[in-house]
Amino acid sequence: MSVSFSCCAVPAYAMANLMSSQYPNAAVLSLGARRGVRGAILFTAFTILSHFCTLAVMLVLSNVLGPERYGAVTFGLTMQSYFFLLGGLGIKQIIIYRGTQYPKNLDRLFTAHLTVTGLASGCVGAAAILGAYFEPISSEERVLLCFLAVGNVIACLNIQPLFDAHHHQAKSAAVALVVEAIGLLFIVAARSAEWLGVETAGAFLAGKWVVNATIHHLVYHYKVRRLRLEFVRADVRALVRSGWPLFLAALVAGIPFNIGVIFLRFFQGEADVALLGLGQQAAAAYILAATIGIRIVQPYVYGPRGLEMAFAYKLAFSYGVFLVIVLVGMGSAAVVIVGWLLDSAYRSALGPMLVLLGGAFVYGIGGLTSVYLIRFGQERIVLRANACAAIFYLAAGCFVIPSWSCAGAAFLTVVSAAIASGLLIAQLWICVRNGMTGTDRTYHSVISG
Repeated sequence: MSVSFSCCAVPAYAMANLMSSQYPNAAVLSLGARRGVRGAILFTAFTILSHFCTLAVMLVLSNVLGPERYGAVTFGLTMQSYFFLLGGLGIKQIIIYRGTQYPKNLDRLFTAHLTVTGLASGCVGAAAILGAYFEPISSEERVLLCFLAVGNVIACLNIQPLFDAHHHQAKSAAVALVVEAIGLLFIVAARSAEWLGVETAGAFLAGKWVVNATIHHLVYHYKVRRLRLEFVRADVRALVRSGWPLFLAALVAGIPFNIGVIFLRFFQGEADVALLGLGQQAAAAYILAATIGIRIVQPYVYGPRGLEMAFAYKLAFSYGVFLVIVLVGMGSAAVVIVGWLLDSAYRSALGPMLVLLGGAFVYGIGGLTSVYLIRFGQERIVLRANACAAIFYLAAGCFVIPSWSCAGAAFLTVVSAAIASGLLIAQLWICVRNGMTGTDRTYHSVISG
């Protein structure tokens, strides 16, 4: 409980400091800070509880399916993570930035978001289903991939970035928590009825994404701001133009944390995939926890005073403390879960899991740096840094992973994360030294005429 409370408290106090930078008037500060702290605590608490529900679901699946069949689910989720990136085309962060900078154009941004993600995710889903049909895999794995491909289309249409642009992250997290809790109850019931399998897992995951996206749309429409369609072709072009470097950056950034299971499936077997998959899910949970802090402060980084040095120092310190607390908490939880809760067949996953958590910590440091580089209009630098890390992982993985299996894949992840974060920090230092202003000239020219 102490770890959970600390994880809630650090982003909350960071929000209070940020509110003091954004609102110099004392009366506004009091009201704004109170709302910011309350929203930060609720958002963080809801997100942590959602992760606990997701963790419980994965524990049930791993114990019921066993290493071999759970390895198939792990491989499917790895593929879905790439489906999601391909279907989003990197515009999620751009929506937050431009929704904060140009609130009068939210209808145009919403329509452009649906247009881009709908077309992209639909094409990706169709290609994935065709690929699963012709791929020489088991029938249950083919059904799993088809469910994940269809569910991914709806997941890409989720308007969660608009909640962030309005500083309503707590509402979004509350929706996610309700959906995850209901999903956990469904999985427990399916296990009791003894009809939990690979196909059931695929249907469950796809259904969860559909329900989550649908409720997000309804809550935003009735509780935040009414949704209206306003199509402007120039907005679509501007989003794609700014988003594709971030899309490619996210695509290659995920390689050190995801592609290891594909190496292991080719060189080793499903059992090794399941072991590394557990570690990768722990690392993914850590990265998601790190985005709690990012999602809280991101709109303020893009705000009018986001480039003040005092603001940046407060932010970096608070975010760093948050990352350390989450690392200690998740590392301790990993020892308990693998050592006592999972089947003994998963014990050898503990070492790679702890190493991958270290890689996620290093990657989290680069996450905040990327937010500032986006503010400076340096999306392509984010792409190049992550591309260098991905190239290193792919090249070294061909030699290291066949010999060292899960341990080699985990070690390469840490080194790759260090390469990416180091390059991002170096570029941010160059931007600050050169006194860049962080103006989004491309989109500003679009909305100006």
